[in-house]
Amino acid sequence: MDETTFHGITKIQIDAIQKRLAESEEEVKRRLKQEFSKKPHNTTKEMNMKVELKEEEKVEREYPWLGESKEGSIVLFVSWGSGVALKHSIHPKGEFLKCWDMKFFTPFNGEVVLSNE
Repeated sequence: MDETTFHGITKIQIDAIQKRLAESEEEVKRRLKQEFSKKPHNTTKEMNMKVELKEEEKVEREYPWLGESKEGSIVLFVSWGSGVALKHSIHPKGEFLKCWDMKFFTPFNGEVVLSNE
């Protein structure tokens, strides 16, 4: 009977596992080599593709101003893309971000009252 060497696993079993792992590693290397030899991955060949760039129009506004999204979010903007969330489904009230996507906001025409609770 085989001598138990590690948590009830015999030396023969360990050798068999190591052999299968080594074979698996060799198989992975072979497949990767085969895959990468099929086609170049870093190519500068121009592809047939139409590219249209639509730049976001920056609207000149006086800051600070209140912006509202279609989803009902309200943000107090202090500069382009930077502002404080006053009402938002994800960001907590008072969170300041510098990455608001301005194309989603239009001027808020309501009234906001700030006070300490």
